[in-house]
Amino acid sequence: MLKRHWKFWLGFSAALGGILAIAVVALARPSSSPTIRAANAPSVPAASAVGALNRPATAADALPPEAAAIAGALLNGAPSASSDANPGSLTSSKSRRLLSGLGSRGVSLYAIPTSKGAVCTVFSVAYGSAGCFDRFTDEAPVSVDVRDVDQVGGGLPAIVDGLAPSNVKAIEVTVNGQRHSATLANNAFFYELAPSSSWPQTVTITYRNGATRTLSLAAAPTAH
Repeated sequence: MLKRHWKFWLGFSAALGGILAIAVVALARPSSSPTIRAANAPSVPAASAVGALNRPATAADALPPEAAAIAGALLNGAPSASSDANPGSLTSSKSRRLLSGLGSRGVSLYAIPTSKGAVCTVFSVAYGSAGCFDRFTDEAPVSVDVRDVDQVGGGLPAIVDGLAPSNVKAIEVTVNGQRHSATLANNAFFYELAPSSSWPQTVTITYRNGATRTLSLAAAPTAH
């Protein structure tokens, strides 16, 4: 039985270079700190907490054809999942570009709400991947993905991306014991690691009230 919080994700083989994106969902370890728990909002649907979806649309918010195809492929696979994990239908007319000019490839990150209150995110064609996030909870205070678009240790480096509610002030990614500030704007964050062989260990959330919380990330996938 799936938990109330879920992450539905698709790896999509991009036309350029035939690369296949992989993602590892980060898991938050439970915390006993009352100040941290007070900083988190009650469990709410992701679409309700991503305020950037409510601003007036501009021409830049329209999904590029490649991103629209990736998002469509994501939802085409949803019916095979359990009904609890079905994100609903995309409302592409309400898409918003949350971030642009990201990383060494200058990609953009778009958000698309669904009919069930989830939010699906999709990169422009360079990263060729998409995912849907159900709701923010104490267990999942932010949505976090770690992706490597080719393979760990070769080609492009891994990236860390996700969605955050509006009470989050900053996101830091720890790599080899060093914290690095992620780009955070419009309820979305992004960080590209420098060496292609590196893998992040944690993500630290700083809330607007000064409280912090650190999430442990899954280990790098093993090459087969």
